[in-house]
Formats: sequence, C-alpha cells, structure tokens
Amino acid sequence: MLIITCITLVVIATVLVLRAAVSIPTVHYGLVTRWGKRTGRVLDEGLHFVIPFIDLVELFKYHVATKPISESFLSKDRLQVMIKGSVQWRPDKSLLNRAFVEMSEDAISEGLESAIKSELGIIAGTKNASAFIGNREAIGFLINCVLRLSVPPHVKEGLKPSERLRYYIENALNIRKDLTDEGKNTEDRSPIEARYGIDIVEFALADVDFSPKTIEALEKRKQVEGELRAQDAQFKKIAVITEELKAKGLTPQEAVNAAQAIIGNAEKKVFSVEGLDKLLSGLK
Repeated sequence: MLIITCITLVVIATVLVLRAAVSIPTVHYGLVTRWGKRTGRVLDEGLHFVIPFIDLVELFKYHVATKPISESFLSKDRLQVMIKGSVQWRPDKSLLNRAFVEMSEDAISEGLESAIKSELGIIAGTKNASAFIGNREAIGFLINCVLRLSVPPHVKEGLKPSERLRYYIENALNIRKDLTDEGKNTEDRSPIEARYGIDIVEFALADVDFSPKTIEALEKRKQVEGELRAQDAQFKKIAVITEELKAKGLTPQEAVNAAQAIIGNAEKKVFSVEGLDKLLSGLK
C-alpha cells in the first residue's frame, strides 16, 4: 500500500512539474494568463515555471517585421511626388501585455502608413517637388524622428511646416545622433510606438521621385517643348532666308518658296504671303 501511495505521489508530482514547466522557444515572448486574464508576466525565451492547470502561456514571435511603404503627395508646384521605403518594427516587450496583444499586424501596418502619410501631407504643399527629390536624407530623418522619438526635434523647436525640411538638412549630424541614441534607450517611445506596443527599428528610405504619371506627363511636356523649339528655329531660318531673297529681287511668294526649298521643306505646305507677314511680326 505504501509503495502504491509513493508511486501515486511521484506520478502526481511529475505531472505537476511537467504542467508547470514552460519552454519559451527562441525569438519568442510568453505572456502568462490566469483564468483567461493577463497577469502582466512576460517570459523570455528559455525554461520557466507557472502554476499548473491555472496559468497558460500565449506565445508571441519576437522578430523584426518589415512593412513596405509607398506614399505620394502633391508638392507646392502641383507635381506628384512618390516616396518608397520600408519600416522595420518588432514587439515592445514592455508593452506586450498592454498594447501589442490587442493589435493585429494589419492594424499596425495601417497605423504606420497613416503616420507617414500624415507627416508628408503636412509639409507637402510648402515646397516645390525639386526640394523633396533633392533632399532624400532630410526626408528620411524627418520620418524616422516622427516614428521613433517621443518628441521629434521639429516639435521641440516649434517649427512651421515650411521650416521643417530645411531644419533637417541643416542639423543632419545632431539628428543622426538623436536617432542612434534612441536605439539604445528602450524607454524612449514615440506616440505611435506606445499606441501599438511596438519598437520601430528604422524607416529606410529607398527612393524619392516623381510618380510614374508625373514622369510621363513631364516627358510629354519636354517632347512638346522640344518640337516647338525646333519649329521656332525653322520658322526663324525661313524668315531670315526669305528676307535675303526678297532683297535680291524675288517676290515675297517666290522668296518663301525658295527659302523652304533651301532648308528641305519644299514638299510641305507653301506659306502664304499673309502667313509669312504674321510670322515675321511675331518674331520681332
């Protein structure tokens, strides 16, 4: 009887130990819940013990997620500028119990996009497109500060939207240091990090350029302008040669026809004298 009792106690103890032992795999956090309610206890990777049959552990993967970003805005000169990059983020261990577990990855992604779009919208109409395209580093600093710092420098300085881009250009060294220090200080959180329970590692700016539609429109405009310049140069040549031929005794119509033939346009429509007069008056 004693042997049976001992065996029973050993079995029960073994079961309790096995039920109490929890192994958190690498690159994961464990959130302890008791009776379905979060306790606030967060377990790092490795072996841990909880109250058997009462406590449960929810696993959350601790990895750096990458969110592609592609946003566009209209500049002061009404040209569409497109920004492409990516945001790297991971769960914030300190906020795992309060914020992160309540957010889906889609909600976090939408929040990051909205924050970037909002900041770009604030400064969009303050500068021409060339100012944005020519200052990639400053734009990257601006977005990183908004996403990662508790109080972005331009907020501390009380800068107007029109002043912000210039500030990040002129203070690049200090801004880079602030962002480096932020990576070492886990308690420095931006409002968006606190809201979603994440640690934003970095916003990596890949490109700042005109949108495809804007590029197409600019190419067409460039082509049209080139054609107009070519036509204008041709008209001027015709006018000069025509005047020279008229001075040699040709009639106006003969001079026009001869001028066109000289520059290789004899097969085209012959200018009328009246049309030539209008052309010459427009060139004066």
